[in-house]
Amino acid sequence: MKRQLSKLSAKDVADAMSGKLETGRLSDGGGLYLRVRTGGSCQWAFVSGKGSEKRSEVSLGAVATLADLSGSLDPQKRARRSLEEARQKAAGLRQKLAQGQLPAALVKRGRAEAKVPNLRDVMDKYITLNGLEEGSKAKIEAERVYKSFYNNVLEWTKSDKLNKISRHNADAWATERLEQVSRASVMREITVWKAAFNKWIKAKDSNMKNPFDNLELPKKKSFESEIDKRSPMEKDMINKLIDNMSDNERLRELKDLFVVLTYTGARVSEITGLRVVDVNLNDDVSFISIIPHAGRRLKTEESKRSIPIFEPIRDIFERRTKTNNEYIFESYARSEVKASQAIMRQIRKVTKDKKIVAHSLRHAMSDYLRINGVTKDAEDLMLGHKVDSIAMRSYGSAKGRVEFLNKSLSGVIDHYLK
Repeated sequence: MKRQLSKLSAKDVADAMSGKLETGRLSDGGGLYLRVRTGGSCQWAFVSGKGSEKRSEVSLGAVATLADLSGSLDPQKRARRSLEEARQKAAGLRQKLAQGQLPAALVKRGRAEAKVPNLRDVMDKYITLNGLEEGSKAKIEAERVYKSFYNNVLEWTKSDKLNKISRHNADAWATERLEQVSRASVMREITVWKAAFNKWIKAKDSNMKNPFDNLELPKKKSFESEIDKRSPMEKDMINKLIDNMSDNERLRELKDLFVVLTYTGARVSEITGLRVVDVNLNDDVSFISIIPHAGRRLKTEESKRSIPIFEPIRDIFERRTKTNNEYIFESYARSEVKASQAIMRQIRKVTKDKKIVAHSLRHAMSDYLRINGVTKDAEDLMLGHKVDSIAMRSYGSAKGRVEFLNKSLSGVIDHYLK
């Protein structure tokens, strides 16, 4: 009798990850098992051998690690991706078994690898011991910090196993983060990882050294201002980057993201967190709403704003609201780090100037608005800065502000890169 496959659902996996299921082993069929442990720590395993045959087990990885491949914080999407990845791995092993190609060494290697903890294990322990609930701000922040370091480690080390993680990884990540967010933000993220490793080391009675212990950031020059740290991106460079990405179909989404950043002057996180429901194409003045939601926070209260959809980026929003279901830029949803890193790779192909970063687009827009005589109120509303005018800050409606921005900036923005 042929064994039944695909017994588990994404909901089963999501429940296991959130700690709702009792500890034990759930079968998906065909030798694939979901091992459920306390606190939502789960593993995928493949078991071969039946009847009187000697049974062998191969670890297919942590459920959460495979879920990270989804690039999402949504529990159902993460669970679905983890289940899909595990089934693909199990199918590959079943095929090798059928062909007699599964060597005993693979089983031994699988067991050995299963014993080596990874970054996901460290963060899961931190989340469990701190009692961070699913959907809470603290849990979302922990996952964001995890993804940032995880992506950096994979890019340079190709493995997130703890025996591969060194002080050099922590230092390189922190240095890169300084180019993306404020020094204070980097210090907060370091504090999270330092605490996570301390809890892991104590819980496991490990002799591992905490890679974040006494981690020092480069000293901040007392005379260095924000203007000194970042340079605006010149129009020629912006156009060159757009042309470079236009030549590669695989970079189409990144190019669209880059163009939207160029014409809005918004922060990377504000655009990567933009949902389809945040785009209004039906009113007299089309606009995007930059607002806080479960998937991301905003830097300041003033960051909450509406920006007109100017002609150069209208096509992007019309196209993406038709094809996407949740986020405008699905590949970078809720992951400004991933987006910033992708943009930085393109920037470094055309310049080695360390003052030119993704945030330089925002500086460029600020310069352009001032040079073209745009009022300070309009500039502040556009970029999400605190508006000096009490009347503008305290009276009127959101719709009125959008119409004011559209009237003040349309002619200026439409000719930005021309």
